[in-house]
Amino acid sequence: MPAVEAVILAMGDIEGKLIAARNLRKKGFTGYIVAHTLYADEAERIREAGADEAYLTMSETGVALASQVLHRDRQAPSPTENAKA
Repeated sequence: MPAVEAVILAMGDIEGKLIAARNLRKKGFTGYIVAHTLYADEAERIREAGADEAYLTMSETGVALASQVLHRDRQAPSPTENAKA
């Protein structure tokens, strides 16, 4: 699969992610490998197994959610504008 540039390891099982990352690197895959996890210690193990990045899913979700709320607040009409309508 020479056209594959990146792999996302999205399975829930930590062992599956570790095995996949190790085997991809063992087979010579040089592309980008990223995984998600819920725990910091698992993120470290995933990177040690060969992944380029391991995101803490709940942490990243929280940041994205807060960003979405801030973005929405900037575009929503103010309460005084709603009262005028």
